[in-house]
Amino acid sequence: MNKNLKMMITALLSAALIGISLVGCGNTKPSDESSAAASSAQDTSSSNSQEESIEEKVLLDEKGIKITATGFGKNDSELFPSEKALFLEIVNGSEQPITVGLTDSSVNGYMVQSNLSLNVEPGKTNTLPAQFDETQLARCGITTFSEMGFVISIENSETFETILESEPISINTTANVTVDYDESGTVAYDKDGIKIVLKDTYEEEYLGQCNAVYVSNQSDKNISVAGAETVSVNGKEVTPFFGSDVMKGKHDITYISFDEAENISKIENFEGSFCIYDHDTGDVLVEKTEPVSVVYE
Repeated sequence: MNKNLKMMITALLSAALIGISLVGCGNTKPSDESSAAASSAQDTSSSNSQEESIEEKVLLDEKGIKITATGFGKNDSELFPSEKALFLEIVNGSEQPITVGLTDSSVNGYMVQSNLSLNVEPGKTNTLPAQFDETQLARCGITTFSEMGFVISIENSETFETILESEPISINTTANVTVDYDESGTVAYDKDGIKIVLKDTYEEEYLGQCNAVYVSNQSDKNISVAGAETVSVNGKEVTPFFGSDVMKGKHDITYISFDEAENISKIENFEGSFCIYDHDTGDVLVEKTEPVSVVYE
């Protein structure tokens, strides 16, 4: 997706959507069924309960705009409370109003969207408590933050023109945890550093029956994975809803959902393919993977 458009959407909808997964998985406290889907991930905190903190660090200082990571911890805001937030001090020494947000974000190597952006007027300083989608964190089994990755994107908040976009940034916390990426399941694609695995089915509160999908990108490109135009569920051709953006060296756990009009009460078997694109250029890397078939008990 065009990053200008991503920032516009974030700026307009963050207040309305902070309590909702931006990938469509319901409220920030996942249902038992949604939590069950996270069994495909290992709890990245293992049995450790380590304190998470960071050292203050200047992340960007260009064109009169300075952004510093000042801390990590609980955000007590009445509007956007969170147990885990990365606090970014934004000094806007430029002459234009800016909107600052994080794109291509990850936690412990898993793609996890950051839900907030912030407008800062010229000559002003403000703090962005960058938060990460709680439903996605639960799906990936993340309870302790060891590392956060993202790109800082800055736009003119009136014209939406891009002012700055940082190189990928990585911030480590004081919590040193080992992350195990569970790749078990039915392999749908495994080539050139890209791996797609179909995992268990589960019932999502708002979406009904879904297929959990694991994607690993160890290639030299940022990728986007989408479902083929049609797949077959229980022997019937249906239209899937699926998309996964995975940066180089990262992983993702997401899902395939289906139109509620299909009235799928239980996924007994699934057959389908995937398309793989270059996330940055939109070029097709794999037009259609070989069909994969899974039977669920």
